[in-house]
Amino acid sequence: ACWEELLEFTLTDLKDMLNKNQDKQRLFISMYYHFRRLLHASISNASERELSVALGVKEYAIKKAKIQAKKFTPKKLKEICDKLSRYDSLFKRGDVSVDTALWNSIFNAII
Repeated sequence: ACWEELLEFTLTDLKDMLNKNQDKQRLFISMYYHFRRLLHASISNASERELSVALGVKEYAIKKAKIQAKKFTPKKLKEICDKLSRYDSLFKRGDVSVDTALWNSIFNAII
């Protein structure tokens, strides 16, 4: 299942990144952009080239996003993006720490 793959990523790669003192805000934003890319790849009728220009990434990233997006429903991707957006706003307002935003977003994405 897709949540198992995400959980495996979360528990191994993220732990490694955090142990290497990676910037947690940067990790959160990367996760946000990744799921936003998956959502757009999932629902857009635009070509890979058009989408890559609109999102500011290479065409290869869109090709991979389309493959990865198939592991989620568009509805689930929208829910994840909405939650990531909410945590981004809460963090920017100072209502939650970057740790809280990061971990809650991860757990919301896998549930």
